[in-house]
Amino acid sequence: MIHATNGIVLNHVRYGETSAVVHIYTEHFGQQSYMVNGVRSTRNKGKSVLLQPLTLLSMQVYHKQGKEIQRIKEFEVALPFVSIPFDQTKRSIAFFITEMMRRSLREEEANPSLFGFIEQSVRDLDAMPRSGNYHLTFLAGLTRYLGFYPDLSHYSPDHWFDLENGVFSGHLTPSPQSVPSDLCGLWVNVFEPDSNPSVPVNSEQRNRLAEYMIDFYALHLPGFGRVKSLDILQGIYL
Repeated sequence: MIHATNGIVLNHVRYGETSAVVHIYTEHFGQQSYMVNGVRSTRNKGKSVLLQPLTLLSMQVYHKQGKEIQRIKEFEVALPFVSIPFDQTKRSIAFFITEMMRRSLREEEANPSLFGFIEQSVRDLDAMPRSGNYHLTFLAGLTRYLGFYPDLSHYSPDHWFDLENGVFSGHLTPSPQSVPSDLCGLWVNVFEPDSNPSVPVNSEQRNRLAEYMIDFYALHLPGFGRVKSLDILQGIYL
């Protein structure tokens, strides 16, 4: 049966010489995999947008419940990007957050509020002049929808953040899986950027915060696995 749905491209896996399996987070069916024939052929340049992370799509798809790989009947780009594919930092951020989403968004069902959050976040990234801490604030916001947004109410400058339990602690011996006190002020600001938007973050701090964010996700999402795109992103911020 053919269905209309919007989608956000996450990533793809090559299939044969010219085809690919494209992973898309859809508005009506959650994360789905689509076989796209000829997408990597020079004759089908119009399909190449399906290989660009975060591309926003309006699609007509063949959908069969329980089928591992679906097919796209037709599609069009919902928002032609003006900066993401052409800005090295934004492009690296796109690869990083789509890998994080690919590992996190496991439900194959509609979640309108989650889809709306991601879609608006993509629009914001394409429009913003400087991407700075975008990947951190995006992943922090995403935890609200994944069910493990932390309790920030007991923050104190001399406390550390317990990643496993999602709370601040003043115990003398920090947990091995914790954000140290020297970063906790910035950690709070990542989750609540409007509380103190002028706090500067240097490259080293940004990279450390990204590593702790990955650890936070891995602790709360079993089978999360190793994130491969972090090294590329960190190279941008050196």
